Amino acid sequence: MKLSHLQRNIISRGPGEGEECSELKDKITPYPNELFNFYEYKEYVRDYYDNGYKTPIETWRQQILNYRSRLPIYLLARCPICGGTVSEPIDTFSLCGPGWGKRSRGYGWFGTIEEGWDPVKRRYWQKPSYTAECQHAKIVEWSVNLNGIEPTDVTFEEIYIYHEIPLLLAVPMEAEGVVAVMHTLPIGRFDDPEPTPRYTAFFTTYFAANNAAYEQAMQKVAEYGEGSIATPPYDWDFEKYLQTKRLYWLDGATSDLKLRNEPAQNFPYLHVTGHNGMYLVIRNGKLEGYNPFPGETFPQFVARKFREMLRKPQDLTH
Repeated sequence: MKLSHLQRNIISRGPGEGEECSELKDKITPYPNELFNFYEYKEYVRDYYDNGYKTPIETWRQQILNYRSRLPIYLLARCPICGGTVSEPIDTFSLCGPGWGKRSRGYGWFGTIEEGWDPVKRRYWQKPSYTAECQHAKIVEWSVNLNGIEPTDVTFEEIYIYHEIPLLLAVPMEAEGVVAVMHTLPIGRFDDPEPTPRYTAFFTTYFAANNAAYEQAMQKVAEYGEGSIATPPYDWDFEKYLQTKRLYWLDGATSDLKLRNEPAQNFPYLHVTGHNGMYLVIRNGKLEGYNPFPGETFPQFVARKFREMLRKPQDLTH
């Protein structure tokens, strides 16, 4: 997928170092901390991977808080039910920042920032990294399209992008009253001398008008385990959901990113090209695909890979 006019005005003053900020006042709200410029960002990433894993856990947590507080906050979706926004600080400088090291589990770009046990409902709860203005927002899932570029700059850590072509999660879409909103952000490369859009990140946010129907449908994801709510099966039949007015997008051609669901032929993600693998990972600057053990089902493969990721020495440190 090539970057189009839908994406030209999306990069914030993180990658762009401020010159577009006045045009993006409806799309980005900075934290009180000063946002990274590209030089400071690179210095932070190098220092994080050189020393971050070696620091005490409280110091490491502070490093991550500092990282997130210096990223621009992007609008990811508007609720089709009530109009509330969903936003999150996202690293659009490159795929090398520590935030990209977490896989997409449905809790936002960065993933869960707090977890705990609910003794009443007798289940774990997770606080997502995104901020929603309403209770209708349920899932924020993401993936990355490399746009045909070999990711030779991504060598610090394994990045799980899963699939290059955007999709819908079939389980939540089965529930009555669930709708989805898609949006994209361009991502740069770490080895570029200046911030330049290279890759494309897709974000899909799910909203539920009927919470009971949504909760009942989502009971099916328990078999995948590992705390993910962004699980297979997947659905690429966008036209079906466009016709039933259950699939929306943010219109990047408008100054305020208007919410659209028609005309269906204007949906910008019908013909995205790329690898349609179920488990794509960038490892040592190369893209690798789904390679299960003999007889291993996809849920078992995902669970095994996630356990392997958790067993890394650097992850065990924190």
